[in-house]
Amino acid sequence: MPERRPRHNMATGSAKRPSSEVFLASTEEWWGPGHPSVAVGADGRHHVFLHAFRPGVAGHKAFRALLAAPIRFEGGVVSLDRSA
Repeated sequence: MPERRPRHNMATGSAKRPSSEVFLASTEEWWGPGHPSVAVGADGRHHVFLHAFRPGVAGHKAFRALLAAPIRFEGGVVSLDRSA
């Protein structure tokens, strides 16, 4: 049987408890965010990458934008990194 590996390699930390911050929620600018992935960006920081629709336009063949936001790991909690 193959070895089970974590889906994302977060070498600088890991989330050990839930955050009170909501990462994936529709806003006035973006609807239906989803399918998040975590990767290290060109700036060397961790980012969450996800897709979302423009308001009023959603569906199987509708355009979905790829969005990215920097995140950080502190005390076992993941949060948006608003420092930059």
